[in-house]
Amino acid sequence: MATPNQPTLPSPPSHHVSSWVWAFRCLRWSTYLAVLVTLILLLHKKDPPPVQVSPQAAARAEEKVEQVQQSLAQGENLRFDSMKRSSTPTWLPT
Repeated sequence: MATPNQPTLPSPPSHHVSSWVWAFRCLRWSTYLAVLVTLILLLHKKDPPPVQVSPQAAARAEEKVEQVQQSLAQGENLRFDSMKRSSTPTWLPT
């Protein structure tokens, strides 16, 4: 019996949400989360790493360039050293 101070509310209808809907919702929110994390990582400023430079570095680089030019002038072919291809540009005459 309902009292005037406490009205009765109808019970909410219970409906079954399919597993496909739950999977889509999880995928959608995880995509939003991945985009948010990506944006945070992209916009985060970090100090550049410390680089040690010697005063003789420019002279060594110039010397290597001159060696390559001399090798080319003598008609030699150049080949890349595979061990140093990704780190230091060195050319070795063949």
